[in-house]
Amino acid sequence: MTNQELFSYVDHTLPKPEATPEQIAALCAQAAEHSTASVCVNGSYVALAKKLLDGKAKVCAVICFPPGAMSTAAQAFETATATRDGSDKIDMTITNGQHQAANTQSLHEDITDIN
Repeated sequence: MTNQELFSYVDHTLPKPEATPEQIAALCAQAAEHSTASVCVNGSYVALAKKLLDGKAKVCAVICFPPGAMSTAAQAFETATATRDGSDKIDMTITNGQHQAANTQSLHEDITDIN
């Protein structure tokens, strides 16, 4: 497999809460240069990433990241906002407490309600 083929499977990520617009611009430039599958960013940067990439890679919004402690309604709002702003993909962090409690029914409801 060539590097180019490998990069086509890579999601280039920078979901740090303290990421700056300049860092997102650098991330997008790298993604475009290497033809990565997508860039993964927090919702506040979806519109910027979409504009900067201009179709050169998909934009993936990370939802409920990093804490995994948001209500279903908050996650649904964050997902809807990211979608409105141009996100092509959603990467959701499941609710950690429900996972720790092995509450699969609640996790299932979260995922289906957010969709």
